[in-house]
Amino acid sequence: MSQPTGRGARVPGVVFAVLALGVLVLVATALNPAQPPPPAVAEYAPAAVKAITEAPPEQSAEDGTAAGGTGAGRTPGGRGGKSGTPPPTGNPTPSGKPIDVPRVRGCIGDPPRQTEDPQSPPCIPYFEGSNGGATWTGVTADEVRIAMPNASGPSIAQLERYFNRRFQFYGRQLKIVRDVGCFGGTPASAKSAAQDVAALKVFGNVGFCDIGGVEYYYYDELARNKVVSVSNRVTVQHEKDVAKFHPYEWTYLPTFDKGSRHLAELNCSLKGKRAENAGAPWSTMTRKYGLISNKFNDSPSPDLSAANAALAACGIEPERAQITYEREGGTGGQGASPQTAQEVATAVQRMRSENVTTIIFLTHSLTTRQVYAVLDGQGYEPELAVSTNFYNDEDLGIAATPKRQALHTFGVSTWNKFVKVADEPWYAALKETEPNYQFCCPPFGYYGVRYDYHAMLMMAAGIQMAGPNLTPESFAKGLQNASWPNPPTEKWPGKVTVSPGTHSYMEDATAIWWDNSNVSEYSGAGAFCYVENGRRRQLGRWPADDMLFKRPCQRF
Repeated sequence: MSQPTGRGARVPGVVFAVLALGVLVLVATALNPAQPPPPAVAEYAPAAVKAITEAPPEQSAEDGTAAGGTGAGRTPGGRGGKSGTPPPTGNPTPSGKPIDVPRVRGCIGDPPRQTEDPQSPPCIPYFEGSNGGATWTGVTADEVRIAMPNASGPSIAQLERYFNRRFQFYGRQLKIVRDVGCFGGTPASAKSAAQDVAALKVFGNVGFCDIGGVEYYYYDELARNKVVSVSNRVTVQHEKDVAKFHPYEWTYLPTFDKGSRHLAELNCSLKGKRAENAGAPWSTMTRKYGLISNKFNDSPSPDLSAANAALAACGIEPERAQITYEREGGTGGQGASPQTAQEVATAVQRMRSENVTTIIFLTHSLTTRQVYAVLDGQGYEPELAVSTNFYNDEDLGIAATPKRQALHTFGVSTWNKFVKVADEPWYAALKETEPNYQFCCPPFGYYGVRYDYHAMLMMAAGIQMAGPNLTPESFAKGLQNASWPNPPTEKWPGKVTVSPGTHSYMEDATAIWWDNSNVSEYSGAGAFCYVENGRRRQLGRWPADDMLFKRPCQRF
């Protein structure tokens, strides 16, 4: 009798508990409706893998949404859940399986992109299925090995964590190989270094050190060893030179032919007017152009055909001079020697005797500094036109020149506009993975991380857009066939325009001019200002008006 009595006594309590649980579930559902699953196209079940291994345009429609997707999972503002807050594992996918949280990545904006960086690729929020395992050298089911010579210290571990957290690598993690350094400064040593890196069995390589424009010896040798590379600085390669090694060689910045064309086209827009940004008496004269370039004694000299053609097209025939770039240095250090000192003196004397009002520089920044010093010593103050080739658009370099000469400097930059450190995408990436991160060691810390982050961005974008079956060929198709969101922003980053037949992430540029009275966050007194606050120009679209040196200085 006691047993039935005891069982009956518990029944009301059980019923009450069930009812209470039901009420709680209803309330929770009303307050927190179940998040919809990721777009069906992003769930790469084994039968659907083919759609992504063949790369975009299947991966991304023209409006930037996933092909066939409905945008489910995005808030009305267009922003999906942040990384680390994916839909709960209990939510089934359209295939009926629970969502595997580690395979979910958040989307940003509308059309959706992978991260807050305006240059990030179309978003791929979810992956389900096999990634194919070892699809290429340096690729396993669990990781993709990437070499990064000349990496900027501890921040590399933070960047590695950031890209693994925010990008879709289909169950794999990027593994940055850290036991590689920058291997010296000659074509021969660069080639040898590439062989050493290839022996590490990596899929890809991000960047190399500055060896005066012939870093391509390193990248070409990597390509011969079937290693994918992204250059983080300008070499003397033209697009056709990079294309010869398709699908292995890529560059974040425009190639030398495109960058030098930008500088030529800007000067074409100034042709026929007074050189008002020069010192007296040259400021009263109609512009007459000179061009100073580097020559090499250990490799073919830079091919100036693109710049020459652009100048000739608008009727500019500049006075010319060449100065040797001493790769292994001399008594004057890297880039300088008694021979180069004599060549600089001869070049400056020639420009002055020909009444050149405006000198175009296609030289390494170390050569540029030599020329500026001799100009200053002779009291000769022409306009000085510079560009990203090679580091002449950086505050650090021009700040080290005589102020009287710096005052006459203008040109083009193919880098993204410099903004305050706190607004830089690379800084946000470091802070996300290390909240206590503090900007260190200006100016070199700044430039180093900037080079590393942006080249890694292109590498990560290519790996993501390649899909699970990662090979150099799928990497190339992924980059060249994607529809890039490129959201508008007042910070004016370059527009991602890599497409079939091209190998640079972007091709546009902005006009810059130097202001001695401004203050650079990274190199002290003096800074570059931006025409129209950094508005970007495509090749062939430089305006026929002079917006240079117009105050106030638009810096940030």
